[in-house]
Amino acid sequence: LDALKRSIETNAPVEGLTRALPAVDAQALEHLSRDEDIQALATDARRVALLWEACALPDYRKIAPAQHADLIASIYMDLARHGHVDENYMAEQVRRADTTEGDIDTLSHRIAQIRTWTFVSNRPGWLADQAHWQEKTREIEDRLSDALHERLTKRFVDRRTSVLMRRLRENTMPEAEISPTGTVLVEGHHVGELQGFRFTADQSAGGEDAKAVRTAAQKALAAEFEARAERFGASANGDIALGSDGTLRWIGAPIGT
Repeated sequence: LDALKRSIETNAPVEGLTRALPAVDAQALEHLSRDEDIQALATDARRVALLWEACALPDYRKIAPAQHADLIASIYMDLARHGHVDENYMAEQVRRADTTEGDIDTLSHRIAQIRTWTFVSNRPGWLADQAHWQEKTREIEDRLSDALHERLTKRFVDRRTSVLMRRLRENTMPEAEISPTGTVLVEGHHVGELQGFRFTADQSAGGEDAKAVRTAAQKALAAEFEARAERFGASANGDIALGSDGTLRWIGAPIGT
């Protein structure tokens, strides 16, 4: 164990290189090397190599180094004493992350938790029933990720609705931006697509949000429709084409059928 620590602490034999801050695995090893229970287990090369392998557990949760080291200690002691992580311990840790209730921060924390155990489940030989836990942790992580996506979408929609409704209540002209591809932003929020004279509202909008999107877009795009109508009226014949599918296009944009 001391030899491993010395090898990590040895400076690189290359002039100009400076020592970086200790990495997560090195911090964990330093903490664990002072633990008497760990010292009693890491008594030969195989056990020391196993300890260093356990120290490679990523700190997905971004917790204090001592807390992360304690987690590694629990895993290592199981591996050293029993050859695999205790099934009941694994089940309890996974169970704690297996719920999609809560806000964005809570779900993000649970995803970090389950990723820890996804990592454990993918380490060769760390679990007696590796395939089961790989499937279980992946399924939980997928559900948590879906729930987080829903919460983030809802927050975006709520924020968009709030901004647009405020502008409408103030009876001010919302600021519209139209990208070269037709994407329409009102007050910085995506509200739909404009192709020619046809506006298609964001399909993800529903209820009060859909109403706010349509009303704000209609108000914000009024001047754009007038400007396009003037340009269309002054267009040369070459700017207008009738496609084989019966679609009438103006400078490439569909304007009628």
